[in-house]
Amino acid sequence: MRLGFPRSVSEGTPIATVHDLDTASPAGKLVVSVLALLAEWERDTLRERSRAGLEYARSQGRHGGRPPCRLNRPMRPWPRYAAG
Repeated sequence: MRLGFPRSVSEGTPIATVHDLDTASPAGKLVVSVLALLAEWERDTLRERSRAGLEYARSQGRHGGRPPCRLNRPMRPWPRYAAG
């Protein structure tokens, strides 16, 4: 297994890449399993933090989402159509 550390052009953060990873070997299976476990943990952490932030916002009286539609208000014509 060979590790390479090229630089990201846009942000300048190091990105690790793995070359020649044999997923049939026990070591390769371990690496893939650990990476999958870390990805699942990161996703669960993100979901937990998002829920906590939404609950906090609701407790402060705020809510997100799209603003209500304007169907109950009278619609004004566009200026270019009003003249003609």
